[in-house]
Amino acid sequence: MADPGMSVAPYWELTFDADGDVDGPERDRLLAGVAARGVRDLIVFAHGWNNDRSGATLLYSHFFAPVPQLAPAARIGYVGVVWPSMRFSDEPIPDFPRSTATGPAPRPALDKDTRHALLETFPGRATVVDRLARMLDQHPREEAGLEEFGRLVRMLVEVVPPGPQGLFAADTVEI
Repeated sequence: MADPGMSVAPYWELTFDADGDVDGPERDRLLAGVAARGVRDLIVFAHGWNNDRSGATLLYSHFFAPVPQLAPAARIGYVGVVWPSMRFSDEPIPDFPRSTATGPAPRPALDKDTRHALLETFPGRATVVDRLARMLDQHPREEAGLEEFGRLVRMLVEVVPPGPQGLFAADTVEI
């Protein structure tokens, strides 16, 4: 089980990588633990976008907390799903009024925290991140600039399948 500070037990975490592959040892611990503890019902909760691991775990703890009182005789197990959902440090909270104390909205730019998060989330893509940052700083207004920006974003997030198939279907050109 993953977190001794979790509000419920038994609790496990399943971590998925950017390719959608589950962490094998975590999966194996979950399957063995469910059988060993006689769990009959498993509640699985996956966080949404704009969450990091600590935020997701806190969300799970709060969400799961009332369940044991609602079903005291049930043999329930709990799973928190963790996946690579990058949190942009400068992104405003949706549907929350912007504070006037912060001043006018900044021009689009890649601040150091967001740049660092992108480099961690997309290892090996530093050249693409650098080019995106330059374009945000330069703020090109012509349509070709927007097309170039879109191409770079697609390059940043593209998942190249193993084998030669990816070479035949690529819609972008390497930088």
